[in-house]
Amino acid sequence: MASEILAAWLLTIALHASALIGVAWLFDRGALRSRPAWREMLWRAAFYGGVVTASVQTDRANLAEVLKLVGEILREPAFPADEFEKLKQESLAGLEQQKTDPQALAGNLFARISRPPYAADDPRYTRTFAEEAAAIEAVTLDQLKAFYTSFYGAHIGIDPEQAAQHAKH
Repeated sequence: MASEILAAWLLTIALHASALIGVAWLFDRGALRSRPAWREMLWRAAFYGGVVTASVQTDRANLAEVLKLVGEILREPAFPADEFEKLKQESLAGLEQQKTDPQALAGNLFARISRPPYAADDPRYTRTFAEEAAAIEAVTLDQLKAFYTSFYGAHIGIDPEQAAQHAKH
């Protein structure tokens, strides 16, 4: 049962990601050439939209409460500092293990030499394990909060009434 759920989830991600990237590619070739901000937003959604998903299961009687809870989680996420530090340490420990894993080493090397030479600040750049560790160590909780606010948009100040007005036009 668990393997069926995992397979369905992976298939869903692959399907959503492929569809989103295809749509982004089509729009990028036409209507969005002169709108860099829209292009960036569209590509961001295309690359991460297939992975960043959420679902809930509930019965009709509890739906309102579940949606209220989901809204609270999205609008007012808790970012406990101790959990953030624990996650950083776990990530660094995982990188340490990869440094001695031949398959991980080969995969990282292949990714680095088989792709065009992107700048280190380009999201397509493949970091070395040392660069990845330095990036993890450097990231702060405030940066995480700022990223969450700007990327996921649950707290970016969109007025629901204004959004409804724009949707009518």
